[in-house]
Amino acid sequence: MSSTWTDRQFNQFLLPTIFNTAPDSLCYFATSSFKEDHEMVFAHSYLAPRNILVTEDGHATAVLDWENTSWYLRYREYVGAYSE
Repeated sequence: MSSTWTDRQFNQFLLPTIFNTAPDSLCYFATSSFKEDHEMVFAHSYLAPRNILVTEDGHATAVLDWENTSWYLRYREYVGAYSE
């Protein structure tokens, strides 16, 4: 997963079965309706349960592994959590 993906590449990543099996006309209409102007946000970039310290009673106390923190498109945390 690249942190430099365009919105179009991200949309294609989310729906691989449609882009691999659907007719070109359906892909065109589907992708033309996808958002392609996500805003940039300051993000952890590797947020996952293994990087969150939690007390025995379930309270989050710390987030670990900050070396890849930077400005990313808003969807980066979502994709990173599911692609690792």
